[in-house]
Amino acid sequence: MKRTRVLVILVVLLTISLTLFAQGQVDKGAVEVKVLAGVTGGKDDAENKLFEEAMEKATGLNITWEKVPSGYDQVLMQKLGAGEQYDLIYLNQFQMYTLGKQGALMDLTDRIAASKVYAENVDKAELEKIQFNGKYYAGFNKLEVFPLVNVNKAITDKVGIDLSKLSTLDDYYQMLKKVKTYMEQTEGRKPYYPFFTYMPDIWDLQPWFSSVGLRRGVFIDA
Repeated sequence: MKRTRVLVILVVLLTISLTLFAQGQVDKGAVEVKVLAGVTGGKDDAENKLFEEAMEKATGLNITWEKVPSGYDQVLMQKLGAGEQYDLIYLNQFQMYTLGKQGALMDLTDRIAASKVYAENVDKAELEKIQFNGKYYAGFNKLEVFPLVNVNKAITDKVGIDLSKLSTLDDYYQMLKKVKTYMEQTEGRKPYYPFFTYMPDIWDLQPWFSSVGLRRGVFIDA
């Protein structure tokens, strides 16, 4: 099973040009949209230019799609710190909190509340995860909050374990015990440790935390 890392990537509006367009105050073709992108677009400069042109054709807007080849987070903060302005940027949740505190992001609360797309496609409980001080400064581009526990299905099938029924920490604990017993007593592999992780992530227990609904980077205190 492919390992999944936690990543919350958000799209944020920073300037007023799209607001004027939405209100019908500006001709669509005259709207300049400046984007700082980290992942979306082409794999190289040529493909990225084709992506930019396709976006312009689809929206009728004049789009500058600036893609950072590496070190996106550092480049983003350097550019914003130098006073550069963008209509759209990609950033993670922590960056959203930081920039939100500084007043660098546009308040999108009313727009999201009035959005038919959000109403029909985004669960309010999910949206609340990116709420900051009771407001929204971003919308989802991609949300990954549950890293997956890496399980050898070939072995669990032999043991007769239904992976779809594993939902609690105790379920996983009992599964590991059954696998250990089977491998040692039936296949003679002693001692057998039915837990696998990459050595650099030996202390990464998030996949197990996710089985009880805990998310990395999102905390609820007393």
